[in-house]
Amino acid sequence: MKMLETIAAIATIIVAAVTLGPRLVRALQRRGPVTVTLKNGFLADQNYELVEELFLLVTSANGSDRAVILESLRLLLPDGRSLYHFVQPGMVAFPYRLDPGSNCLHWYSMRDAATALKEHGCQGTVRLIAVVQDQLGNKYRSNPYKLDVDEWTKEEVSK
Repeated sequence: MKMLETIAAIATIIVAAVTLGPRLVRALQRRGPVTVTLKNGFLADQNYELVEELFLLVTSANGSDRAVILESLRLLLPDGRSLYHFVQPGMVAFPYRLDPGSNCLHWYSMRDAATALKEHGCQGTVRLIAVVQDQLGNKYRSNPYKLDVDEWTKEEVSK
């Protein structure tokens, strides 16, 4: 009887693997090799001292076993328009070869990003998504990030 239970357990595992295996592969393929995150944070200068300004930080990480050539970065607005990113000194330039297991960082000044959004008619809290595109046309999207345009474009009151 014990032998019959063992064979039944093995058969159940094989059926589960055959059934769920293709779904798991498809899910991993949809995710893509590049993971993009969008968050806020501070940067340090060449002397490792914090810059007193808050930034939007976009990290692209290659979790695959092959290099990916990144072509562009943009912030996707809720209405479908895009705010394209211009590389600043200290950032990697596009096209950029993102090797397996490595990442790269781009940043936007929080105030500059909010000002650009305001100039394009955005106000209040805006939901942004960073989109990185590779040279094959694959697009990798970040988690959403909410930026309060009005808060970041307020004029400071001088005393």
